Amino acid sequence: MSQSPRAVLVLAASMGGPEALRDLCARLRLPADCAVLILQHIQEDFSASLVRSLADAGAPRARLATDGDRVETGDWLVAPGGSDLAVGPGGALSLQPPPSGRPAPSFDLALEGAARAFGRRLVAVLLSGMDVQDGQAGVRAAKASGGRTLAQDERSAKSFGMARDAVREGLIDVVAPLAILPEKIERALAAIAERPEGTT
Repeated sequence: MSQSPRAVLVLAASMGGPEALRDLCARLRLPADCAVLILQHIQEDFSASLVRSLADAGAPRARLATDGDRVETGDWLVAPGGSDLAVGPGGALSLQPPPSGRPAPSFDLALEGAARAFGRRLVAVLLSGMDVQDGQAGVRAAKASGGRTLAQDERSAKSFGMARDAVREGLIDVVAPLAILPEKIERALAAIAERPEGTT
């Protein structure tokens, strides 16, 4: 029987992201009642290979999100490249064609929807990425909804452009090297899991 997750982790990455995602998948130890949504700027043709890579690294349940999916406990859903992923009420997912010339999936679109759907149950993480035009509005929405926000630090990221402005604006709760980011994520998720049922 499907269940709504107690906590939802959203990982957003662009340039340098696949390596960071593999590292995280190899070392993250998540609560059983958590779900994961992975957003990586990538061409559509490489989406399946990204899923295989993450599965091999330690996320055996990783799979491509499809139109009509719903975020459920235990999920590791990877947004397909070349499509925007919208998160609706209750975690319902829909795929949409992105505007021409913009990397997809849109972090802002997915994170804003996730913030509305999950509120304080959301943990949003900005990983390596150079695109400063995507992610700011998303983490702002996540923080405003009571969710936790984290970012990979400049030294360990292949590119820090995506997270830089969010850090400067005070939108990121924790900035950490990739080597200790799994521990920081696990703490944020554990804090959510310790809240009484029904707490939003």
